[in-house]
This record gives sequence, C-alpha cells and structure tokens, in this order.
Amino acid sequence: MSAALGMASPRAGAGSLSPEAGPSQRATGRAESGPAGERQAEAVATASRVFAAQPLQVAQVRRFVGGVLSGLGAADDIVVCVSELATNAVLHSSSREPGGQFAVRVWMTECGGVRAEVEDRGGPWAPDPEAGEERGRGLLIVAGLATRWGIAGSNSGRIAWLELDPA
Repeated sequence: MSAALGMASPRAGAGSLSPEAGPSQRATGRAESGPAGERQAEAVATASRVFAAQPLQVAQVRRFVGGVLSGLGAADDIVVCVSELATNAVLHSSSREPGGQFAVRVWMTECGGVRAEVEDRGGPWAPDPEAGEERGRGLLIVAGLATRWGIAGSNSGRIAWLELDPA
C-alpha cells in the first residue's frame, strides 16, 4: 500500500463521501454517485476555514474541528487526524512559506459519516520517514483511525482527506 494513499478497513457504499468527487460537487449537498455507481450520502452540514500556515494555528484547527463536531462520538478521532494533516501542511508543504495558508473543510452526512480535508499549497512530498526518525508517524495515526484516507494533488496544491463511517 502506498503511503500517499491509505485505506484503513475500506467500507464503501451508502454513507460514504466520494474522494473522487470535486469540492464543488461535495459542497452542494446533493447526493452523488461514487466510482462504483453506488449512491453517495448527502452532506447535511459543512464547515470550512482558512488558517495561516504557522505551528500555533494547529491548536486553532483542533478547536475549530472539535466545535464543528461537538457531540459526535467520533469527534476526538477526527480532531486528532485533522491535527496531523494540518501539521503536515504547516511543516512540509509550500504553505509554510511567508504568507502561506491552508484550508480545513468538514462534511457530515445524515447517517453520521464524516469527511475532513486539509488543502495546502503543495510542494515536494516525501511521506515515508526514515527508519529511526522520531517524526513522520502522523499518517500512521490517520491510517489507524480513519475508515478511508488519502492524499491527492501535486507540487502546486494538495488535499489530504479522511473519512470516518458511522459506528
């Protein structure tokens, strides 16, 4: 399995949000068909915010996502995952350059599924840590907690996303 695209116990079908759908499709709240033709769940709540790409902003990301998902049983897992993805945007993407920013988006479905994304300015990507390094384990945390996750994009812009199905 590629480190740039992870799937932790994939469970596609009703209730999942398609990572293949473009942001404008997902933001409309309409149900869309997924890659296998299955019907995708309709987003019933969305939230997004842009952050300065500075390390102290990761705490603001945690507060933002925690507030959006307040009362949801899986909120803590999603907050941890988004925090890891936001940290990567701040430390490893071109967003870290002066004046850089990254965006966080969260969708909830009527059946209780959640999708979150962190969009940064891209840049060189080396997701596999060297053996013995003390950093570089954030994506392993995301892979362990998310139902599905992945990273799409290029040097000009990247979206790291995760989905969590309802329990």
